[in-house]
Amino acid sequence: MTTQQRLLTEKSIQTLIAKCKEALAIYEAKTLIYEEQLHPEQTAERLRRELTAAKSIEETVELQSKLAKFRGDDAHAVAITLQRHIGKDFDGARVLLLELISEAMRLLNTYRQAALQSERQFFAGQNLPHEPTAVSRQFNAAMRELEHEKESIAPAKQHPGMTYRLPDARATVLNWFGVQDIA
Repeated sequence: MTTQQRLLTEKSIQTLIAKCKEALAIYEAKTLIYEEQLHPEQTAERLRRELTAAKSIEETVELQSKLAKFRGDDAHAVAITLQRHIGKDFDGARVLLLELISEAMRLLNTYRQAALQSERQFFAGQNLPHEPTAVSRQFNAAMRELEHEKESIAPAKQHPGMTYRLPDARATVLNWFGVQDIA
């Protein structure tokens, strides 16, 4: 059984993963709903391509009207504002993700302490100095990986008027647990 599989048997981890998935699903839904407004330059480029392929006057006029919404400073201001609002949804998910990491690290520390005690008893019974075994090294490695995950979800610095990339809902610590589907 892997370290992740062992953690997944814990009710506290299962509960936190369910909460994280719910919060991330809401966040991801909003990024999809407002995708055009969040990326006005890419949307305008796509609409320009569609405009050149328009097959009627009506379609041309409709595309021109849509295109006007995604040009200029107003589109940029809307993108920044939406990023800030949708980013707040990720902030809620971030709190839960950090709680999940903390709980996993607490459990890993408990597992590691039990492994260290067993190792010490075994080596003492053989009149040998204690050496870490693959078991305790595995728990140490998992804790380092989770520490890295914790650092990776730290809030991004946002400067007023600057866009920033919203975090990818699917690229979170849930992947470390083997959880791919957040819906």
